[in-house]
Amino acid sequence: MDKLYECIEEYKYRIIGGLVVMVIVLLGCCVFTSQHGEGSQVNQANLSRHTNLKHTKSSSKVITKDDNQALNQDHQQVYVDVKGAVNKPGVYQVGKSMRVSDAVELAGGFNRSADAKHINLAQKLSDQQVVYVPIRGEINGLPKTNQVTNNSDANAAGGKESDSGKININRADKSKLQQLNGIGEKKADKIIAYRKQSGPFKNPDDLKNVPGFGDKTVANLKSSITV
Repeated sequence: MDKLYECIEEYKYRIIGGLVVMVIVLLGCCVFTSQHGEGSQVNQANLSRHTNLKHTKSSSKVITKDDNQALNQDHQQVYVDVKGAVNKPGVYQVGKSMRVSDAVELAGGFNRSADAKHINLAQKLSDQQVVYVPIRGEINGLPKTNQVTNNSDANAAGGKESDSGKININRADKSKLQQLNGIGEKKADKIIAYRKQSGPFKNPDDLKNVPGFGDKTVANLKSSITV
């Protein structure tokens, strides 16, 4: 034991120095390991942040491109023709996203006779479009006018006047003419031939100019025919 104590006493400084060195080395290893782990986490976080930022920028570029295209479309210029009951009718240059109400406003707005109930003010404008503003009573009168015209055409095709029931000898076809008393196939052909050669009858008495039609025959037909 005395020798051990003497040995320790002799080398105690070296032993203490070795222990100190070991402690320093261990501490250094711990610090290095800790810093390396934190550095890896930081690098991963930075990489992830950089990736997300890059993706965000790319998305922003795509959105910006689409927005620019939509903006360009909205600012495209087209021409519309504004007519009818407006203060300043004419051709106007408008934006493609504008509505009929905008075109009417450019044309000075509605005049006093305008009927705004029959136009769609919210409709989008398109190139070469005609914006027509009707006057009051114009739209309401159209169906009646068309109906009268159609009825007249139908009566003309049949050769009969709706108010009197008489047969129009200027318009009636062969079968319709044969419905008259005393008119057969041959006389009907003569009436049609006369119309083609001499033109329409001006009055019922002109039937006397057709071969085979005398005063008595025409007198019997006057109550049933018209021109």
